[in-house]
Amino acid sequence: MNVKLPHAISRVRNSARCYDLAYSRENAGPFAMTADMFKVIATFEDADGKPLSGADYMVRLLDKDRFFDDKLGSSSLGANGLAEFLIFVADIKSIDSADERAPDIYFVVTSGGQEIFRSEVFPDVNFDATNPVTGRPDGLTKTFGPFRITEQTRR
Repeated sequence: MNVKLPHAISRVRNSARCYDLAYSRENAGPFAMTADMFKVIATFEDADGKPLSGADYMVRLLDKDRFFDDKLGSSSLGANGLAEFLIFVADIKSIDSADERAPDIYFVVTSGGQEIFRSEVFPDVNFDATNPVTGRPDGLTKTFGPFRITEQTRR
């Protein structure tokens, strides 16, 4: 299930289980994340190290599996080169990875519908880390990048 961020914000506000705070570009205030949700943030730059942005760029977040890769979400790039994704635990489970809780994620950037960049695969991304003092979930948000897209990295 892929959820656009504004919809996810209204959906999560009604939840009774609140463990972490996250912020979105569309809503400056905090919203509660539940234990069955993860947030992934990725930053992309051009060859000069400036934020990659524009209406033509889309980023897909995928989970590498044995037979079929799971599409976890897609996001446009903001003016600061950021792509943000909210993922539910159910999104990372599939027929070939039914018990998976630590996805092997990677990013694909397209421009005008054409793939221009594919990141390395980050294996077993652990969203289940807990705070040693409180015992509450501590790894619900993961940040990746910056990924620099140059002529050499373009596909």
